[in-house]
Amino acid sequence: MADTTPSDPVKWRRLATELRARIENGDLKPGASAPSITDLVSEGHANARQTCAKALRVLAEEGLLVRVPGLGYYVADRTG
Repeated sequence: MADTTPSDPVKWRRLATELRARIENGDLKPGASAPSITDLVSEGHANARQTCAKALRVLAEEGLLVRVPGLGYYVADRTG
């Protein structure tokens, strides 16, 4: 079933690629908090919160981020 969120597919993919690169090159270290949706919107990555949320969800599905309900997303420890 197709995703029906109103996020722009190009923007969330671009944002996910940028965050993935920051994780892979060590700018975001394991255990560090990922930028919040509010921070990503205020940094100008997207106008819609749904776009930023989609990018973070995709990275969590890939195992790069871990979602902690009520606290946000954190960089997963992939050493183990």
